[in-house]
Amino acid sequence: MIEIGEKSELTISYADAVFYCFCLGDGWRLPTQEEYYGNKYINGSFSWYVGRDTASYNKWYVTPLRDLKDD
Repeated sequence: MIEIGEKSELTISYADAVFYCFCLGDGWRLPTQEEYYGNKYINGSFSWYVGRDTASYNKWYVTPLRDLKDD
């Protein structure tokens, strides 16, 4: 199970998207390609996912997510 964070207000580069998730702390990360396309809340949000074309001219939103822990 995953928790989906709020989509960023601005579009940013891939490197900045990774840093954005890191700064959120507590396990936030970019979704995998499978998570991006397999989740209706992320798919179509024009957001970064791991492995997306990282050409420096591309800027996308960030929709961070994190894995929920089983307690």
